[in-house]
Amino acid sequence: MQPLIDCPSLAGRLDAVRLCDIRWALVDPNHGKSAYEDGHIPGAVFVDLDTDLSAAPGPGRHPLPTVDTFAKTLGRLGITPGDEVVVYDAFLFAPLDAQRAPPWDGSPRLIQEDGDKDRD
Repeated sequence: MQPLIDCPSLAGRLDAVRLCDIRWALVDPNHGKSAYEDGHIPGAVFVDLDTDLSAAPGPGRHPLPTVDTFAKTLGRLGITPGDEVVVYDAFLFAPLDAQRAPPWDGSPRLIQEDGDKDRD
């Protein structure tokens, strides 16, 4: 499996993957949730960088959660160990977010949406 998926390929697999919308903006922490509520890929769940993908404040702006916390978050979002997951953002660096995610024993297979590959 390739680590990135282009938009046409994703469109053909929407019923076979779990979608995570991780949009976020430094200047407006509510941007991601607002953007999700304004519109998102059908079937996507919103995953908040500040509350779902980060531990309590510590070193750095968004320290990684513990493996146990991350696993519980995935479960709360309805993501199971057998799921294939597509993570998408509105920005070019979204693929890095999934690659930095903490390891989870039995983790879902990550497929990162490659919608920005042609961005200049």
